[in-house]
Amino acid sequence: DFVLERFNKAIAEKLVCSVSILHEDYVGTLTRCLNNLERNQDDDDRSTSASEALQE
Repeated sequence: DFVLERFNKAIAEKLVCSVSILHEDYVGTLTRCLNNLERNQDDDDRSTSASEALQE
């Protein structure tokens, strides 16, 4: 039982690490896409930018 418990814990830690990395990659890609879209868009001072809204 002890070996199985340690094995499960090791797998869980690796899974959490992988999900965290995927989350960071996804958010980074989304942020870069939004920044590029906003740079290509006409300036409109009245509206909140999508990247600012994402950070809130």
